[in-house]
Amino acid sequence: MLDFAIFAVTFVVVLIITVIYLYPGSSKVTTIPGVEPSDPKDGNLADIFQAGSLHEFLVDLHADHGPIASFWMGEKLVVSIASPGIFEKQAHVFDRPAELFQVFEPVLGSESLLFTNGGAGRQRRSKYDPCFSEEAVGKMCATFQNLSEELAGKWMTMVDDQHIPLCQHMLALALKGILLTLFGVYFKDDKAVLSVRRLLDICCLDMETQVLSGEMPGEGSQREKRFSEAKQKNTGDVQKSNK
Repeated sequence: MLDFAIFAVTFVVVLIITVIYLYPGSSKVTTIPGVEPSDPKDGNLADIFQAGSLHEFLVDLHADHGPIASFWMGEKLVVSIASPGIFEKQAHVFDRPAELFQVFEPVLGSESLLFTNGGAGRQRRSKYDPCFSEEAVGKMCATFQNLSEELAGKWMTMVDDQHIPLCQHMLALALKGILLTLFGVYFKDDKAVLSVRRLLDICCLDMETQVLSGEMPGEGSQREKRFSEAKQKNTGDVQKSNK
């Protein structure tokens, strides 16, 4: 009888603590470990900016809180998973919060698959998936192999102590391979690839600034003009490749 009484009291105490912990008035809205918002409106955006990038922020987040952790993107609670096993358990989830990609809408367009959920999104995804099957991707390997051999040949002509800007070369290799496999021979010309890269850098830097600092370009500002011009020029280059 005494054992039962001890169990009952312990259970009630734990229940009360749990209710208080998860009570709507509390700042703690999830039992998933993570960080509290550093700002009620911007969430952890300032922390992401201070970390240097979203990737570096997440590396630190998971190092401190384990394979599943939470943080705040603005006023939206985000759960990050860094474990293949845990990710597999929720792989059936299809819909994605549009707010996570809102900053990229000016470049991707509102009709992008990233903003399409539900039945319409699943239908479009089923049509896109064959383009990324093992067979389809296998057909693209020759292009990347040729580009890799071409780059390796250039490295062989460099003197032993000459610095190789590896990150820049790898980004250029990946971009040229993607453009060639998606849009064809128009992007065999390195000048066309470099133009796309330069314009993408302008757009990506602006979008990254919006995400990390919350600074939006003012209407009619030089920054807005530069972004719009880069976007239009990039769209024009892609359209040329289809002619």
